Amino acid sequence: MKPTPRVCRRPMPCWDWQTASSVRGEIMKRIVRISGWILFWLIMGSAVSSSASVRVVLPESVRVTGDEILLGEVARIEGTSKLDKLVLGRSPRPGHSLSLPGSRIRILILREFPDAEHEIPGVLRVERPGQSISEERVKVLLQSSMRKRYPGASIEIRDLRLQGQDTFALGRLTLGALEFSGTGSRIRGQFPVFVDGQSMGNLRFAAQVDRMGSVAVAVRTMERDAVIGPDDLRMERRNLSELRDDVVLDAEAVYGMAVRLRISAGDALRADRLMVPPLVRRGDRVRMVVQSETLMVHTAGQALRDGGMGERIPVENLRTGKVVQGEVTAAGQVRLAF
Repeated sequence: MKPTPRVCRRPMPCWDWQTASSVRGEIMKRIVRISGWILFWLIMGSAVSSSASVRVVLPESVRVTGDEILLGEVARIEGTSKLDKLVLGRSPRPGHSLSLPGSRIRILILREFPDAEHEIPGVLRVERPGQSISEERVKVLLQSSMRKRYPGASIEIRDLRLQGQDTFALGRLTLGALEFSGTGSRIRGQFPVFVDGQSMGNLRFAAQVDRMGSVAVAVRTMERDAVIGPDDLRMERRNLSELRDDVVLDAEAVYGMAVRLRISAGDALRADRLMVPPLVRRGDRVRMVVQSETLMVHTAGQALRDGGMGERIPVENLRTGKVVQGEVTAAGQVRLAF
C-alpha cells in the first residue's frame, strides 16, 4: 500500500506516525511467516535426517536376565539412545525360553522412528538363564535344623525330593529358616528363597529321615510293679524316627522306677510304661497324720489305693470309718489337710 504524502511545516514531505506503524506491522507479519516456514523445514529435515540415521540390528537368539526384554539389551542400536528402554515384552521364567515374532518388534521400533533401518529376524528366540538349588544344599540345611531339635542324634537323610519351582533368577541366592513336620521317618517342610535379598517364595520338600541314637532297651521281660535296676537294661543304637517321642535315652535316669505296664525283652523303654514305685499299697495299714505349727495328731488308717511320693490317695479312718483324701509323704504315712 502506497502511503499518501501530506504537507508538513518542514520543507520536505514526511509520513505520519499511524502510516509508519502500519507499514512496520506488515513487515513484522511477513518476517514471522517466513521464520515459521524456515523453522518447519528445519525441524522436518532434522527428523528425516535423524530417523534415516537410526539403525537396529537384532540377532536370531538372545539372552536376558531381567523380568522385561529391553531392546537396548538384546540389539545393536545406532544413531539414538531413545530405543534402549523400549520394552519388547515380558521375559521367560528363569531357566526357560520363549519366541517373539519379528513383525511385532518392527512395529514397536517404527512407532518411535518411522524411517529407521532394521535387520530383524522373523522369530526372535529369548532365553533366560537361571540357577537351581542343589539337593545337597537342602540336606545340609535340613540336617542343621534337625540337630537343633534332636541334639545328640545322628541324622541320615535319604529320598529327598524338592517340590515346586526349583530354578531361580541369577544373583546371590540365600535360603531362610527351614520348617518341617511329620510322623515317623517321613517328613515334609518348606523354606524361603531369596535372590539379592528379594523374596522368591517358598520351596517345599519331602524326605525320608533317620535319626539314629542310643536308647534304653529291656534285657528281660518285666512285669508290673517290678523295680528297674542296672541289670535290667542295656543301651542300643536305634532309629529314633521309628520310635515314640517318650522313648528313654538315659538308662540311669530310670533306675529305681517301677514298671506300670508289662515290658518285653528287647523293647525300647518308654516313659509312659514306667511309674514312681508306690510307697503305699492298697490295703496297707498307714499312719494318718494331721499337723500344724504347734500340734501333731495321728491315727491309724487303711490305704484304698496305691500311692507314690506326693500323690493324693483315699484313706479310711479305722476308728471312725470315714474316708478322706491324704498326701503320701513317706512309706506307710499319709498327711491330711489341717
